[in-house]
Amino acid sequence: MKFWFIVIGIGFIILDQISKWWVEFHYPFFIVQNNGIIWGLGEHWSQYLIILIYLICLIILFFFLWQFLKTKIMWGQLGCVTILAGGLSNLISRITQGYIIDFIKLGFWPAFNCADILIIGGAILYGYSFLRDFQRKSHTP
Repeated sequence: MKFWFIVIGIGFIILDQISKWWVEFHYPFFIVQNNGIIWGLGEHWSQYLIILIYLICLIILFFFLWQFLKTKIMWGQLGCVTILAGGLSNLISRITQGYIIDFIKLGFWPAFNCADILIIGGAILYGYSFLRDFQRKSHTP
């Protein structure tokens, strides 16, 4: 089962990279170059602070990789894979372009991209899995 989750994760990364490329070349007026972290936070922070934050994010990604390899719960595995896919896709953009392309804009929220949706959606799935597993274990005699 984990093999298929890995395939899904790679597919998510490819789809996110294609979506960023497609929007950048077909609708360049939609894009926001995100030089900060999620939702453009810290855009004017020192590059050293941004690098430190990305190192912390890498540690978090390794944590979710470890959780993916350790957990046997389907929703937990899917949550870990989507977090990893979103984080790695944004990291690929940061390394190859020096910034992340955000293009989904809601009037009341900062711009974001598909990888951000994967990260938030994965965190929700992982949290659901964690709470469900905790609840199941607490009701077991």
